[in-house]
Amino acid sequence: MDEKLGMPVGQLNAVLDDEMVMRVGIPHKGGRLAFHAFNEGYPAMVSANAFWNAEKRRFAFPEATNVSELDFALDSAGYTAMALWKSKGTQRGMAGVFPWTYAEYLEFAALTGWLMLGETLTIQAFLGCTLMLCGMIWSQARP
Repeated sequence: MDEKLGMPVGQLNAVLDDEMVMRVGIPHKGGRLAFHAFNEGYPAMVSANAFWNAEKRRFAFPEATNVSELDFALDSAGYTAMALWKSKGTQRGMAGVFPWTYAEYLEFAALTGWLMLGETLTIQAFLGCTLMLCGMIWSQARP
């Protein structure tokens, strides 16, 4: 029974082939690098920082760009976060290094997979995610 709960249902996780996939790193959600990767059919890894709106302090979900049409994976933006930490000092998010919280990143990653890739969750996976979310909320709420 595929019950729709307003959230992704019947999710298929990343396909892990027997061969390694080499991805082109793209620091932006558009531009010449993304265009070239699209034209050449390269799999890409796009920095999460490309979707972060510092003024609004939230992720901006991908719109139709060259990246939208690529086989792309989301990078955690570790290098960019370290560069920002070095130039700006302690950030408000994870470990004082990232400008976003763990919850914001997980929400963005999950919704990006759902909206852009059409991924959905099974009921069992949805319940597991719900338990994980409750655990994260509980760990942040306790003194």
